[in-house]
Amino acid sequence: ESASSAKEESQGEKFNTKLIRWGQYAAVGMFLASEAWLIYQTAQQAMGFFPIQEVMGSSDESKKAFLRDAKEMTDLCSDSRYAQMCEGNLGIVRNLMPQFTHEVMGNFSRHLEGQGISVGNETVRADLLHPSQCNLVAKKVASMTQDWLDGVWTPCKDGDPFIISEDDYVIDGHHRWAVCAVQRELVSVYCISLPATKIFEMLKGFPGVTQATHPGTDVCGSL
Repeated sequence: ESASSAKEESQGEKFNTKLIRWGQYAAVGMFLASEAWLIYQTAQQAMGFFPIQEVMGSSDESKKAFLRDAKEMTDLCSDSRYAQMCEGNLGIVRNLMPQFTHEVMGNFSRHLEGQGISVGNETVRADLLHPSQCNLVAKKVASMTQDWLDGVWTPCKDGDPFIISEDDYVIDGHHRWAVCAVQRELVSVYCISLPATKIFEMLKGFPGVTQATHPGTDVCGSL
């Protein structure tokens, strides 16, 4: 009986030791997970496509100043005060950007999926995306910003999801994207699992796809 009792105590001690170790492992795991999340969040902040506060600012006065400036501008990408919004673009002029309806996009998505290319719905922070086109019509961005400030609509939540590439370039919805990026808003997107350049290649000649038309947008910085 004494030997049996000693054996049970030994097994109990081993089990307790294991529990302590499991607890320690769990604590270390939780610590590492929290550290990883902190690093991820810091990286997300650091990787914001452009420093929002420097571009527009967060106060009502700075937003009003942007709206005043925009009335005197044509192309945001050509104005030194706001050109950061267009950094890293693919050099595609607005007049060469594809335009398509919701229906045409649906057809294009089915065409891609038929070739084994996925089109997934995601939520991303707008300022982490990059513009493909090298022109942004100032008055268009200003008008959307004014409507948003007036509560007429919420450009980051209303309307169809943005179309983006797997390398995080905006394919469709640049002016609405600019408004949302300024506020670091989360936006709904359809992400096509192809690089932007390949997507533009495939859109050329696809039934129903047209090109944008806006005076003077046939050269980068020409607005």
